[in-house]
Amino acid sequence: MKKSLYIFIILMISLIAAGCNNEDTSELNEETEELVETAESFIDHLDAGNYEEAYEYFDETMAAELQPDVLEEVWETAAGQLGGFIDHNYNRVIDRNTEAGNYQVVLMDGLFEASEMVFQISFNEENEIAGFFIQNPQ
Repeated sequence: MKKSLYIFIILMISLIAAGCNNEDTSELNEETEELVETAESFIDHLDAGNYEEAYEYFDETMAAELQPDVLEEVWETAAGQLGGFIDHNYNRVIDRNTEAGNYQVVLMDGLFEASEMVFQISFNEENEIAGFFIQNPQ
C-alpha cells in the first residue's frame, strides 16, 4: 500500500489551468501569504532531508498515510527520477470554495536538474497540509 501511495504521489499528473504565471506574493492577503510561507517551508524541509519536520505540517489523514520514512522515500524517488532538487518559486494560489473545493491549494514551481515540476500543496480549513503532489506542468 505504501509503495503504491508514493508512486501515486510522484506520478500523479493532474490538470492545472494552462500556464505557470509566477504571480507576485505581495498582493496576497495575510492568511494566504502564511500558506505560501508554509508551503515554501515544507519544500525546504524536504530538500534539507528534515522529513520529521515536514511531516508535522500534515493533517491527520496525510500523517496516517505518509509517515516520515515514506515521505523520505517519495522525495528521494523524485530526486532519483528528476535529478537533484535546485529551487522552488511561488506560482499561484487556488482559493477555497472555487476550483479546489474546500481546500486552498498553493502551486509552487519546482526546478530539478532534469525537469521542471509543479508542487501542488493543498491546505484544509485548519491550514494543515491535506494533499501533496509533484506533477508535470503540462
